Amino acid sequence: MSAVVPLNNRNSQLQPVTRSEPQNAFAARGCLRAAVLSAYDLPLRDPPSHVSISVGNTVVCTGPPVQRHKDRNAFKFAAGSGVSEHSGNHVSITLPLAELYEQTAVIQLVYSNQPSQTLTTTYELKQLKIHEKTWLILPLSGAPETSGESHVKDDDDDDTAPPTIRLQLVLEGPYRTEIAALLQVSNAWFGLVDAIEDNIKELLAKCPKVSLPDSKYFLIPAAPILSLLVVSLPILLGVLLVGLPMFLPLLVVVGTVLLCVAVIASGLYCSTSSGRSQVQALFHPVVQAIIFTSWGQRLIYVTGPRPTPVNVAVAILPEHIWGKLIVSLIIDACGSASYLLPLVGEGFDIAWAPIQTILIMAMYDATSPNLKYLSFFEEILPLTDIIPSATLGWLIEYAYPSIAQGMGLQ
Repeated sequence: MSAVVPLNNRNSQLQPVTRSEPQNAFAARGCLRAAVLSAYDLPLRDPPSHVSISVGNTVVCTGPPVQRHKDRNAFKFAAGSGVSEHSGNHVSITLPLAELYEQTAVIQLVYSNQPSQTLTTTYELKQLKIHEKTWLILPLSGAPETSGESHVKDDDDDDTAPPTIRLQLVLEGPYRTEIAALLQVSNAWFGLVDAIEDNIKELLAKCPKVSLPDSKYFLIPAAPILSLLVVSLPILLGVLLVGLPMFLPLLVVVGTVLLCVAVIASGLYCSTSSGRSQVQALFHPVVQAIIFTSWGQRLIYVTGPRPTPVNVAVAILPEHIWGKLIVSLIIDACGSASYLLPLVGEGFDIAWAPIQTILIMAMYDATSPNLKYLSFFEEILPLTDIIPSATLGWLIEYAYPSIAQGMGLQ
């Protein structure tokens, strides 16, 4: 356990705790909260006056340290755990989130009676994950060498540890309008489903219990039905193979209906409390990994301009040569799938054309800037889906340079 001694309050009047106040409640939509825990291995024995944190033109200051380490030249700015937001080591800066996110915080350990000994460090706020508390140990620098009794120096060890400051930062801000609306609708829907689920459970609990017959009795009618299906399966397969062109539209319609029913049923189950817990356990790590990426933060929170669909695709799609080839083949397969349903499939092309163009721009716009136009028009125009635009981009980026180099053209 660290040995600390309380400091007197002789510096308590040097710098009061200040907090920035928003000039406009509607403009102040972001907040940087900081909790300074301690400063270690300082070059001076005298306690610092306070810690100042500046973002842009806004500056806030903590109170003086409250404890000092007996053996090491370290000072603690919070008594106990230091987690109380009302203690003097907590400060906050309120500015629009888009402005905060692009700023660099300047953190200074200030000696009011010796301004030349001020220690400084910086931290880019875009490195923080919004609404995620982050503990940091930042190196301090900037104090010149001094002589005298107040300067700490070990003659036996010239490689002394650099001064550091320990603090917690959390960046807060609002969701984008569409994300906030989606969350509100989702919460309202989940509340409705939970209420209906509770009512159904209460109703079933009040219903009299009916004893079902033994399951072995269900095998009596099931056996002949199952045998009939088995013997008629070859006949059904033969009919489907012979009449596939005629039955294909019907199969597509039936498959679409079954898919819609399955999606609706899965959505209803995932909306229940048990379904939500299973989905959360399965997808929570993936969702967290996506949210904590730079483009995920820009997509969800008001950190500045929204990322374009191409930016999102660039972050998701693979960059390796073989990963790009697999994705390109899948894109071309989806684009030519309209030939399964003549005329009707052209409607699918109209919806697929912009998606394919975005994917090709994300993968090959740097090497083939004109390929996106070919991709879009070959999907929109009839009878041109046979052109493998995505694979053509892969050949231009990877295959053509190798062939040209082998033939001495480069």
